[in-house]
Amino acid sequence: MKINEYLPNYTLKDYKKWEGKWEMINGVPFLWEYKLPMEHQRTLHNILMNLPSEFDNKKGQHTTFQFDWVVNSNTVVCPDIVYVNKEITTDDFFSTTPIMIMEVISPNSEEKDRGLKFKLYEYEGVKYYIIVDPYKCSVEIYELRNREYALAKKTSDSEFIFDLEKQNAIVDFSLSWGGRESTENKWLDENKSSSKAK
Repeated sequence: MKINEYLPNYTLKDYKKWEGKWEMINGVPFLWEYKLPMEHQRTLHNILMNLPSEFDNKKGQHTTFQFDWVVNSNTVVCPDIVYVNKEITTDDFFSTTPIMIMEVISPNSEEKDRGLKFKLYEYEGVKYYIIVDPYKCSVEIYELRNREYALAKKTSDSEFIFDLEKQNAIVDFSLSWGGRESTENKWLDENKSSSKAK
């Protein structure tokens, strides 16, 4: 029995008819997370507000957030932050492969962001994939090397220089948390304090 015959395999034509917000990967639909946790929203806002001027929208480049990337006829995703070396001229999607994608993970999206989307972005040739964890206040920067992602840096409070092909840009990730610290660090500090008190 061919199992694939019984699995959904939708196309862009179907996608455009759906109500609500969805992503679609290889013809399989995924409901997009509307009610994002507050930590996710705060972190996304802080990153966008503190991106350097090299990411500004101008001729020949565009930075956008939560905007549909039509990868092909059966794959549409909506990354948190995207940088492309091309102007986006449509109001509802773009089709150019991005230079950089950032995903701010949440409990409901982490498995997909670290698994399915990781492989998709790698396969499609996205140069940088950044996974931001707002709960641990950590950033993982993956860079495409020989068609595979390699961890270029893991940080919470340092800078990284991105080669955007037309220019370089320095992003200071210490500004992403709005003065917050990692929940793991808080737990460690609290336990150290309680141990000393004993």
